[in-house]
Amino acid sequence: MKIYNKIKFLFSKDLFVTFSGTTISQLIPILLSPLTTRIYSPSDFGLLGIYMSISSVLNTFSTLQYANAVLLTKNKAQEDNLVLFSILNSLVLAIATFICLLLVKHEISSLLNAAELENWLLTLPLCIILTGFISTYTKKLNKYKKYKFISSALIANSITTTIITLWIGYFFYSSVGLLVGFISGQIINSIVLFIGIKDIFINLKNIKLKYMKLLLNKHYKFPMYSLPTEFLFNWTTNLPVYFMSLFYNQTIIGWFNYGRRMTTIPVTFITKSVGLVFAQQATEEYNIKKNCTNTYKKTLKSLAIILAPPFLLLLFFGPIIFEIVFGSNWRVAGEYVQILSIMFYIRAITSPLTYIFTITNRQNEDFWLHVISLVIISISLYFSSLIFKDIKLLLILYSLTYSLIYLYYLYRSYILSKNKL
Repeated sequence: MKIYNKIKFLFSKDLFVTFSGTTISQLIPILLSPLTTRIYSPSDFGLLGIYMSISSVLNTFSTLQYANAVLLTKNKAQEDNLVLFSILNSLVLAIATFICLLLVKHEISSLLNAAELENWLLTLPLCIILTGFISTYTKKLNKYKKYKFISSALIANSITTTIITLWIGYFFYSSVGLLVGFISGQIINSIVLFIGIKDIFINLKNIKLKYMKLLLNKHYKFPMYSLPTEFLFNWTTNLPVYFMSLFYNQTIIGWFNYGRRMTTIPVTFITKSVGLVFAQQATEEYNIKKNCTNTYKKTLKSLAIILAPPFLLLLFFGPIIFEIVFGSNWRVAGEYVQILSIMFYIRAITSPLTYIFTITNRQNEDFWLHVISLVIISISLYFSSLIFKDIKLLLILYSLTYSLIYLYYLYRSYILSKNKL
């Protein structure tokens, strides 16, 4: 009982640090977002949406998901070998991606009906490197419970992205400000994380090729199951953007992407913070009690209560809120968010809890659930785009299908938290 009470206390303390940090990180971009939407057009945000959808899929491979295994290491030697491999893999992937893009960047931009995207694509290798670094060292800092540095990195990222985006857009009238702002934020994020790990940096004496190979084999389920699972998740999440590129126009993508972004990014920062603490504490509780039901229930209840009010506002007043805050050109984005609000809410309270699949070593089940999800979502989007040709019907069907999928995930993760495999 004393051990559990200690876990409960630490959970509350760590959650407060990460939650407060992510809340602060959203203050400036939320306050300045009305300026952003008056500087950049829906079409500009459509271009950014296409770019980020490609980037998120490629970033899945940055560490081959071995960064997630850092939290599970039992000593510094294991940790150092996995960290180094994750960083090196990001560098190799970035180089390979750059070579490929030199050959096919024009074909990709033509396929997606976005000519300006061609030059943007060449920055993807840098994003891969930064993502690999951020992912790996966030997990490393999470293991050592250095949540202040993780929160500080998120705050620095958010502030930098917003300021650079506004500055370039206002003075140079170019959509490239969205891209430069995004990358600048990632760079600053990396720098802050680097400062945080300076006293737990890699000890090169621990690096041994045979030992590294042994660890990679030990955690083979991450690249075998977690990697394709994450790939499928990112691909499924961005499917609407790809279908809109083929059947609709860049302005519609901009409304959808900005509506989704302004709704999910603040929430994602919260859920990621909760997820980091949940992963650490649920793993600890599971190792002690062979289940983590108490941590699971507490996290679910907290997320459900905290996130209910904003999503209810969006459900009933989404179009009005977007028109008042972002300008009349963005009312349609509010209509899209209104349609998707229930799905966004269910996803927000479910996503952090899916780490249960990793804790209970059920990555294979998670993989097949993502395969099924991809197939179902693809079919629904294809028929709604091809037959109905109505963007709102597409979003309704997308929202309904995804909501049902996440409800099943919520049910299944709860069963696993009780160690009922």
